[in-house]
Amino acid sequence: MTQSHSINIGIDPGGSSGCIAVINDMVTPSECTFFEFSKKPTERDLVLFAQTWRPYSKVMGIRCVMEKVHAMPKQGVVSSFSFGENNGKCKMFAEIVQAETHMVTPRTWQKAIGLVVVKGESKVEHKNRLRQIAERLYPHIKFTNPKVDALLMAHYAKNLI
Repeated sequence: MTQSHSINIGIDPGGSSGCIAVINDMVTPSECTFFEFSKKPTERDLVLFAQTWRPYSKVMGIRCVMEKVHAMPKQGVVSSFSFGENNGKCKMFAEIVQAETHMVTPRTWQKAIGLVVVKGESKVEHKNRLRQIAERLYPHIKFTNPKVDALLMAHYAKNLI
């Protein structure tokens, strides 16, 4: 049986649209906090965000789900480099907060939250269905595209691991 965690983190390291989502169950209703790479944060911003959560690791532990990613064949050189940089920053974040980290493929966490693969579905249709799930689970949050995957991975960490 896994240890109960009050802080659950989902990390989508995507290139310029990556995001870190933190679900804090120590407040009611659960507080959700985001760190969006699309807002062009500095490394210092990321370290300061991580330091906010690190004290919780000593008290009750932090569980983190990070999407297991790789460069795509038709991705450009600049976007591949940016993607790799974010991936490294996200791993650093998980280390700073001393999280119990699970690397999972998109298929794994999406299947676990109930997303069924639809043959012939476009990427936009797929992302819209993910957004609908996120909005149903967390109706109090105003979603941007980067927040959806990260929060759903945090939800997966909280409820399904």
